[in-house]
Amino acid sequence: MPNAELYKTARLSPLSLKYYGLCLQPGNYTVKLHFAEIVFTPGPTYGSLGRRVFDVSIQVIWIVWTNNLDECI
Repeated sequence: MPNAELYKTARLSPLSLKYYGLCLQPGNYTVKLHFAEIVFTPGPTYGSLGRRVFDVSIQVIWIVWTNNLDECI
């Protein structure tokens, strides 16, 4: 797998995780988002029943909102 090191650790955020790219030159950009579920809990526990929400906007343009990662692929 290319860039396997990226998927060996995780970051958690209390509510949302935002990154800002400032001072970008005008033009078109290609953006690739990579998601990996690397923490699994056995059985129906509080941690395994959580939902995943992906709300992506780029320069105030709403790109995707879903709670189903398969819809993003």
